[in-house]
Amino acid sequence: MLNSVTKPIARWFGTKPQSSHKIIPADKVFYLRNGNHHVKLISGKAWISFEGKDLLLTAQGECQVLVRGKYPALITSADKNPVTIEIQTRVN
Repeated sequence: MLNSVTKPIARWFGTKPQSSHKIIPADKVFYLRNGNHHVKLISGKAWISFEGKDLLLTAQGECQVLVRGKYPALITSADKNPVTIEIQTRVN
């Protein structure tokens, strides 16, 4: 299930999330394991494949919530430049 999010991250998680930044080179694919994640674009353009759907994040600060699915999400650059994302994972 994909949901665009503009609300503050803490409000969605309800608990203090774990946060990390990931730089993905243009020619690599990042596998984001199953879980409840909030993905925020820091720089570049990101392509996300999750649960049979494709999503592009193109604007700095654009966010996407990835709710636990059957398979991991695949994240890569949508162009020939690296992409930087912030991943927050719900910790209960």
